[in-house]
Order: sequence, then C-alpha cells, then structure tokens
Amino acid sequence: MSSSRKSQKRDLKSEAAVLAEKKPETLTKEEKKIIQARMREIKKNNSENSGSTQSAIPYRIMYKDGICQLTEKYYTMTIQFFDTNYGTADFEDQNSIFSKYCSLLNIFDSSARFQLTFENQSRSVTDLIEAVRIPEKDDDFSELRKEYSDMLIEKLTNSSVQSTRKFLTFGVSADNRQQAKAKLTGIKNDVIKAFKSFSVRSKQLDGKERLETLFYSLNPFTDRDFVFDWAMMLRSGMDTKDFIAPKSFYWKKNQFEINDAYGQVWNLKLLAGEMGDDILKDFMGLPYLFCLNIHCQ
Repeated sequence: MSSSRKSQKRDLKSEAAVLAEKKPETLTKEEKKIIQARMREIKKNNSENSGSTQSAIPYRIMYKDGICQLTEKYYTMTIQFFDTNYGTADFEDQNSIFSKYCSLLNIFDSSARFQLTFENQSRSVTDLIEAVRIPEKDDDFSELRKEYSDMLIEKLTNSSVQSTRKFLTFGVSADNRQQAKAKLTGIKNDVIKAFKSFSVRSKQLDGKERLETLFYSLNPFTDRDFVFDWAMMLRSGMDTKDFIAPKSFYWKKNQFEINDAYGQVWNLKLLAGEMGDDILKDFMGLPYLFCLNIHCQ
C-alpha cells in the first residue's frame, strides 16, 4: 500500500438494512455469546488506538447475494474454484486444460478487471471436518465409506488446521447495484461454464461466504469459528466489517502486524511471455500462511 485515505463517516445502520431478510437465520445462545465477546474485544481495542480496524477494510457494502460495493460505482463478485487433475495428466491433456484455461481468461475484456487469489488459511476444524466427511448411503459400501471418512478426519485433526483456497474475483463499473448485478451475473455464468469445460468445480460465493473468507484472512492463526447472522447485525446496528475485523492492525512500510501475527508484502511486476506451470505449486507449498494475488492486465 502506497497511500491511505481517511474514511468518511457513514450511516452503517441504514446501509445494513438492505441486507436483512424477514426470515433470519437462528443463532444458539452460545453463538450469540461468541459474537458479543467478539464485539467487546474489537471495541476495547479501538478505544485504545486511534482510528479503527474496520476503517482499514476497503469496501462499502457487502450484500447478501455476494455482490460487494467497493466504491460509489464499482462492484465485485467472487467465484471459488477447486482442483483439477492437471498435475497427473499427460502432456496432451495438459495442453487441452491449458487451452481451456486461456479461454476462461479471455472472457474478461477491457471493461472488467479481475484477480486470481490463492491463499493458505487457518481454518475451523469443524468446518474442515464437514468438508471432508463422506455422506452416508444405505448400500453395500457404507462400512468402507465410513472407514475412509474416519481416516480422513483423523489425518486432518492430527495435522495443522490449514487449507489452500482458490478464488477468482472480478468487478465492473456501474451506476447502481441493479446494473452491476446484470453485468456480473453474465460474467459469472460464462466463468462457471468455462471451469466446467475442463472438469473444475466452481461456485459463486454469497455474502456470508465472502465474509467468512475475509475473516480467516484478517485473523490469521485464529482458532475461532466464523459466526455471523444478517438479522442480528441489523438489530444491533452493526456493520458486516464488525464481524470480520481484526482486533489490531498496524503497517510499517511493507511489513504489518495483525492481531498477534506478523507479515510482509511483496509486489512483483511480471512482463515475461510465460511462467512455469509449477510456480503456484511451489508458492503454496511453503509452510506459512500465504496469499498470492495475480492481477491480470
């Protein structure tokens, strides 16, 4: 970051109203206590330091459908995508996958900006267990399925709770949210179709899912689960940023301190005609929490 700008005072409560639903999700008493403790922690730290960590998070409104308004006339959407068998494919299949990947990138013209994000994140053990657990079925393979599922869970709980996540975020300029939604939805449909053409599963993230990814990015090494509810936010007059903000955040040149963790930022401008196809694998194999953003132009 080369410069910063003081955030303008805004009526966050009225902005949060557009995110509420008539039939909200329900929270347990324990989950409500987690949220209340989290808010007290953030408010206490902000009272001891000038400014707030929320003001350092550069977006205006996160909508429930996953569209995020960054500035007055700029809106974004995020797609999470998963692994392909590129590394184990033969040369001919790799060429086919790469060709279809190029077609995906060519979806974006000069009117849409985009970035690829590859991030190692600390994750909730509960969330990861549910992600790897194999659904039960009433058939002859139920015992085998359970044994394999238990093996995956045991391996997960005996290792560091960290996972690599992959995202494609794109944005468009528009006069209002309705206009932006039409443009973003068209791009989203083309992108998901392009991923499917080379057997990569993908999905658009809704607002809560985008907030969850930001929570783990902004709170490295946390052992908390991400807990959030649109209606509770409205009733309490809070903003989405209150649920994801770190308790402390300091910059010093290209180094930063966030909560109890320390990090550094590098910016690489690549003008080469090509890069090795194993460069991402090398980066993400590092034994650290690591985030690599590729801004394509």
